[in-house]
Amino acid sequence: IAGGAALVFGTLTLIFHDTRFIKMKPTVVYLGFAAFLLIGMLKGRNPLRALMGDAIHLPDEAMRILTRRYALFFLFLAGLNEFVWRTQSDTTWGWFKASIIVIILVFALAQTPLMLKYAKLDEAQPKPPE
Repeated sequence: IAGGAALVFGTLTLIFHDTRFIKMKPTVVYLGFAAFLLIGMLKGRNPLRALMGDAIHLPDEAMRILTRRYALFFLFLAGLNEFVWRTQSDTTWGWFKASIIVIILVFALAQTPLMLKYAKLDEAQPKPPE
C-alpha cells in the first residue's frame, strides 16, 4: 500500500513539479491505516489480528486495545506529518520523515508491557481438552 502510494504521489510530484504531493503521502497512508483499523473495529472485527495472523497470540481484549492504540497512533502521525511539512523547511521535514521509523519502533516497543500482561493472563487460563 505504501509503495503504491509512493508511486502515485511521487509521479504527481514529478508531473506538477510540486513537492507538496510527496509530503502529503505519509498523511494519506497513515489516515488509510487508521481508517482500516477503526472501520474494522466498528464492524465488530479485529483487523489487527487479521494482519498479524498467528504471529501474536493474545486474547481478543488485548487485540482490541492494541488495535485502538495503533489507530490513534496513526492518526497522531498523520497530524504530526501535516504540522511538520506545513510549518518547517524541506530539510526539517526530510529529517522528520527519516525519523518516523524510530518513532514507530519506539511506539511498538511501548506496547510490550500490555502484550506481556495479556500473554501471562492467556497462559494462566486453562486450555480446554481436545
